[in-house]
Amino acid sequence: MKKLSLFSLLFAVFTSIAIAADKVGDSCPQTGYLSSEVGGEVLSCVEGKWKLTGHVGTTQVTLVVQLMEGDKRLTSAAVTTLDGQPAPIGIGRQLSYIAEAKKEGDKLVVTPGVVKDGFFMTMTPTLTQDGKITVEFVASKSEVTAIQNVKQDDLEIQLPQVSTVDLKQKLALENGKEIVIPFGPLVEPMKSIETGKPARTQYTLKLVATKG
Repeated sequence: MKKLSLFSLLFAVFTSIAIAADKVGDSCPQTGYLSSEVGGEVLSCVEGKWKLTGHVGTTQVTLVVQLMEGDKRLTSAAVTTLDGQPAPIGIGRQLSYIAEAKKEGDKLVVTPGVVKDGFFMTMTPTLTQDGKITVEFVASKSEVTAIQNVKQDDLEIQLPQVSTVDLKQKLALENGKEIVIPFGPLVEPMKSIETGKPARTQYTLKLVATKG
């Protein structure tokens, strides 16, 4: 009869428990563990039991975003993705400039640079058990205000001046309901202190997530 080492026995027991635990209601090893499968269920270990907390990659989610400045809509975009899958959008342009210039013998060698001008955002939706849609996103608005010519060693290069606003956030949305998100620097913060009213930001994001 073949003898098994203590390690082999423990590994076999742990493996059998782990396989059997991947069902809702079964026992699990430790709170905080996740058991997920692309195209299947996401289970979380809560108080020693596996509980269904979402699905990955099976349901389509449509995301609609608007970038506002006051009451003026600057731009908007819509994208459809699967829950759990990131969806990038970009509305703008890429501007080239002379980042470096040098002489190699009689030749002038120029190295170009690229800077973004516009609105860019990546959103990752995740469906939750209570029917809400959690959206994690990174948003960036950049504006090239000027490209300055600068002399360097008798050669001319260019330095872009860029104004950038960034935001990284994670929010829970009701299906099909719009949410307004403050975005950018505060406008007249001192006036807000004097009046006691909430300060407003230069921009806002209007976001709607719809599943199915």
